[in-house]
Amino acid sequence: MKRFVALVVVLSSVAIINSGCEKAKTTNPSGTKAITLTKPSNESITQGGTQKVNVSISRKGFNDAVKIEFSGLPTGVTVEDKDLTIAKDVDKSSVNLKAADDAKVGEATVTVKVSGGGLDASEPFKLTVKAK
Repeated sequence: MKRFVALVVVLSSVAIINSGCEKAKTTNPSGTKAITLTKPSNESITQGGTQKVNVSISRKGFNDAVKIEFSGLPTGVTVEDKDLTIAKDVDKSSVNLKAADDAKVGEATVTVKVSGGGLDASEPFKLTVKAK
C-alpha cells in the first residue's frame, strides 16, 4: 500500500510540474517536418475597440505559408484582417480583433490554430472583453 501511495504522489507531482511548463505545441507526425506555435499572450479588449494578437510560429522541414484561424471568440468580437496567413520566410503575424459596442463582457478562452505544410498546431489564450 505504501508503494502505491508513493507512486500516486510521484505521478501527481510530475503531472503538476508538466502542466505549468507548456509554452508551445508542435505537430511532427512525419519526423522530418514540424510546426510550433508559441502560446499567445492573454489579451483584453474594450467594447467598441480593437486589439492586436501576436501569432508566432517556427517551421522545420518546410517553408509553406501558414494559415491562421481563431475559434471561441466571444459574441460580438470578430477578426478584422482578411488575409490570415503567415507568409513563407516569415515567422509571426499580428491579427486585429474588433469588439462591437455590444460585445459580450467577460472572459473567454479563445483558440488560435495554425496550419501549413500538412501540419497544424493550436494554443488557447484568454480574451477579456471590458465594458466601455
